[in-house]
Amino acid sequence: MKIFNIDRLLESLTGYLETKIELFRLDLEDEIQKVIAKAIILVIVVICVFFALFLISISLSQFLNALFNSRFLGFLLVAVIYLAIGGVVYAKRESLNAKILDNIKSKKGKDEPENQLPDEE
Repeated sequence: MKIFNIDRLLESLTGYLETKIELFRLDLEDEIQKVIAKAIILVIVVICVFFALFLISISLSQFLNALFNSRFLGFLLVAVIYLAIGGVVYAKRESLNAKILDNIKSKKGKDEPENQLPDEE
């Protein structure tokens, strides 16, 4: 009678590793599905916001054209407004980038402790 049955121990270890790999694969598939679903929703929202902004811009341009009794001045003013907004964003791009990265890191930090297993000693 052996105290340690090596074959049985190896079989248990192999089964454990296969189970851990399968669990990791299933968790990875679940996370990928969540990311894809969020990306699809984000794309739909971005497209809707783009069209809304486009139509609002056209409406504002037409309103300004009627206000100034011109055929092009409203479109010119709306273009200047967008150029000004773009210039401000471009001038502050470094600080905006830092704020966005800090925001992402703080959200990531909040999510990580829930997903981590406690350390075994």
